[in-house]
Amino acid sequence: MSWNETTLGEVVTLNYGIGLPAKKRKLGNIPVYGSNGVVGTHDKAFVRCPGIIVGRKGSVGAVHISHKGFCAIDTTYYITPKDTSCDLHFLYYLLIHTNLSRLVSDLVPGLNRDLAYSQSAIIPSMHEQQKIATLLSAIQRVIEQQERLIVLTTELKKALMHKLFTEGTFGEKQKQTEIGPVPESWDIVPIGGLGTCVTGSTPRTAVKENYCPPERDFIAPADLGHTKYIYESERQISIAGLATVRPLPRNSVLCVCIGSSLGKTGMTYKVDSCTNQQINAIICNETNNADYVYYLLTYHSDYWRSHATFGTVPILSKGRFCQVRVPYTSNRAEQDDIASALMACDEKIEYHMSKSRKYQELFKIILHQLMTAQIRVNNLDLNELDYEPITTGREEVI
Repeated sequence: MSWNETTLGEVVTLNYGIGLPAKKRKLGNIPVYGSNGVVGTHDKAFVRCPGIIVGRKGSVGAVHISHKGFCAIDTTYYITPKDTSCDLHFLYYLLIHTNLSRLVSDLVPGLNRDLAYSQSAIIPSMHEQQKIATLLSAIQRVIEQQERLIVLTTELKKALMHKLFTEGTFGEKQKQTEIGPVPESWDIVPIGGLGTCVTGSTPRTAVKENYCPPERDFIAPADLGHTKYIYESERQISIAGLATVRPLPRNSVLCVCIGSSLGKTGMTYKVDSCTNQQINAIICNETNNADYVYYLLTYHSDYWRSHATFGTVPILSKGRFCQVRVPYTSNRAEQDDIASALMACDEKIEYHMSKSRKYQELFKIILHQLMTAQIRVNNLDLNELDYEPITTGREEVI
């Protein structure tokens, strides 16, 4: 069966949302949608059926779906089943694919309805619309599952870090310190005593040879905080540029000590990366497990961050950073046990992040190909989509 070439204006009506400022909302369980999603709740639904919400101002073109009655505020448009000749769920994916945000310019703020209506669309039969929506929903559920597993495992890691860095692994009595309770045998040592601390620097940008060809990672604060290891940096330098700064060995512990990212931590993954001057790196000595040092400084990041000078730009100098004292066990076996437990959490988090990225890319590809009829839903077999049980028991998450 052929698809019908038409425009959005022929298959949908965009209704203006209704003003509902926060001060007028009453306690209830009805979701209130703004252009960026749910922004609160109310006691009554202005729209008493499922529907689609489209950002009109702010997050222009963002698309959300509500499976029950809702309120849509005046920065949005909304669509109910009566406002479209399409299956509501198919329309939701069609609007995502249309990417209405591209219609906005500095000259025309907000999403103009007439411009949205003029966008071309090809519409299959109602039966095929429903099958397309079912398939895309299945992929989205897998993505949502992976995101939930990331959240649960991250919560587990946070709780485990607190237990390990306040109780240790040997069941010792605790003692009170300036930072809080720690195992009785632990010492309070300066960060500078954990290894060799170096501050990064930037090779001269006027010298083209320092950056071309790009051969080694040049790590900046923006590269930290996503995962434990810095696998790739946004910027690279050449071997010639690396010769002008101090290269770092693998497993150097990185701490951002200047700017808005102050307190972020990470570890070098490759040999011979380097950092800019906003980052202090600790090259751990042989008596310390570098992973343990990373987790220790990550757990206490708020504490050592508090020693910075907070002016126009917050700064924690290398000297002051090295003098900050933190709880520490010199027992290498205990360091190894703590690091091993937390590394298992990180590996699970990275596993689920990798799967989430894979399915997000799959969703984009299939969405485009289905909405342009490059492939037909009957020709797809996604039985290999794997689901994993999600429970509230933390021991079952990992």
